[in-house]
Amino acid sequence: SGSAPAPKETLHISTRQAIQATLATALASLLGTTVSPQRWYWASISAFMVFIGATRGETMMRAVLRIVGTVLGLILGFTLAYAFTGQTGLEWSLIIFCVFFGIYGARLTFGFWTAGLFSSMFALLYDILGLLNKDIIFLRVEETLIGAFIGVIVAAMVLPTSTHTVFRKALADFLYTLSAILASLPLEAPSPFARRTLIRKLRKMDRELMDVRLAAAPIVGRGSLMKQGEMPGALHDATMLAHYIRHLAINVDPRSELSEEAFQAACDDLASSLRKEADSIAAHAHVVKEKLPWSTNPSKNMNGPRHSLERIRISIASIGSRKI
Repeated sequence: SGSAPAPKETLHISTRQAIQATLATALASLLGTTVSPQRWYWASISAFMVFIGATRGETMMRAVLRIVGTVLGLILGFTLAYAFTGQTGLEWSLIIFCVFFGIYGARLTFGFWTAGLFSSMFALLYDILGLLNKDIIFLRVEETLIGAFIGVIVAAMVLPTSTHTVFRKALADFLYTLSAILASLPLEAPSPFARRTLIRKLRKMDRELMDVRLAAAPIVGRGSLMKQGEMPGALHDATMLAHYIRHLAINVDPRSELSEEAFQAACDDLASSLRKEADSIAAHAHVVKEKLPWSTNPSKNMNGPRHSLERIRISIASIGSRKI
């Protein structure tokens, strides 16, 4: 079958995340109130913001980045406020700068830049209002620590979602899609207008490859403190599979090197290998296999179908040889 098996979990990942975020925000609000009855919401905001992700790994990564960003941002903001006290126009310009780059930096590393520059903005704004002092700075850090810590604890103990589990599911879905594309290649008509279904499948392949990369981001992304293992290698293999399958589907004329029967047999064999690999990954029954060697008679035509088929075969075997 070319479709993924039904998931074992009873709750959708977004439902679990909503429960976690609600519980963490409530607990952070209660503990934040014991520290400061007026500014408890700093803790609840921090707890909520670390849950803008789907997995335990994402939550932990965002918590660390938010704490580091907040501390560095407050140091920067306090320094700027001290240096430019009384220069209201300049301080407002710096606040606008912090808002712009805080939102822009969210595209790069959400927790760090957003927390850091918004904390700098907070320090500058409080200086304009005449409320900035070391006590308010320490309170901000304390409330942020409370919220981030509670977020991590809830993510780890209440309906936890492993980053590796999400990655394996995304990778299995991606491999099922690749299998369907390969199985349909020999049946596609040569006319571009008659291959709209194939183009839609290739676009779906690209979307699912992006899902695989996003699922791996907490482990392989910038600022990650988690052990990467062989996940970067698996991402490389997935990217190579997408590249050569797209090349085979769009740019290669199979008749240049292979008969129609040989091309269909090769595609069917690779599609079957992809389904088996996806089945084992989706069922969490992945068995590490030995890497396959290169063909003893490789094609010298880098643009021909034999080279693409060989690269696909090697990439499938490479994924199978990794501990994911």
